[in-house]
Amino acid sequence: MQLVKRLLLCLDLSEIDTHLLQYTVFISSITEVEEVDIVYVVENIKKTLVRLEEPADAADAEVVILRKLNDTVSPFLTDFARENIKVQAMLAFGTPRTEINKLVQSRDINLVALGRKNGRGADMLPRQLIRSTPCSVLCIPSNPPLQIQRALLPLDDSKYTNYALDRALLLAKLQPMRLICQHTYTIPNGYHTSGKSREEYGNVMKGHAEKRHAAFMYKNRDKYNPEDFEVLFELCDGTTRAHTIHQTALIQRADIILIGARSRAQSAAAILSCTAEKLCSLDVSIPLVVIKDRSKAMSFFEALLNL
Repeated sequence: MQLVKRLLLCLDLSEIDTHLLQYTVFISSITEVEEVDIVYVVENIKKTLVRLEEPADAADAEVVILRKLNDTVSPFLTDFARENIKVQAMLAFGTPRTEINKLVQSRDINLVALGRKNGRGADMLPRQLIRSTPCSVLCIPSNPPLQIQRALLPLDDSKYTNYALDRALLLAKLQPMRLICQHTYTIPNGYHTSGKSREEYGNVMKGHAEKRHAAFMYKNRDKYNPEDFEVLFELCDGTTRAHTIHQTALIQRADIILIGARSRAQSAAAILSCTAEKLCSLDVSIPLVVIKDRSKAMSFFEALLNL
């Protein structure tokens, strides 16, 4: 089974683009990508020209911007060619979220890749795409590790994270790595009425999590080998699940975080797992892949385009 066939890389013509291209070459080589579409979305032509230090009234504005995009991509074409990956650079015009989602549909994209930056509002587009894009999303920080020796995958035994586990195990076959799966649990308010201490009740909740995982492994005993991945049980003690996942990733020195996400069609403003969005905002040092089953998400896609 092929992990990714066609990848869409979103650049912004800034200094982070070099890191995005380097990581895209790396990740494409190990996931058997066949085609990489590279896009820069022009939201405002004049502002783009000013940022690129070009005359704001240039008559050939589109040509100037496309030339800048091609100049950015050009140094990496040999690397892509070495992996037999087809590359196409293009411009789109409009709001980034809308135009990227249109390309996902029209170009049959399996994975959208874009940068994660520091700064106020820098996580807006990644969060929007995690929420609205029907395919998986890869968020790449500056200076990402060009290796995957350790990967962290949060689990909750849902069909969404099970799909992510399937993809993670497939990645592990293509790129030998240590796969660490993490279950999180909490201590409910009012635990003191049980007569147990906080530590005692924490052990009870951990036991429940271990039993659920054991039942999951037994149910899928013909599918999963316990030796294929490690399992951690972590308490969310006074913090969110996203913070706990983030801290575990740092402690385990994970090179990448993989997390499954689901669509909830309560309205046209369908949203995905808020944990994935919070993770995108919490850390800008570890690559994050939000794994979605594109075939399941497409039923909500048209509504999401109109958000």
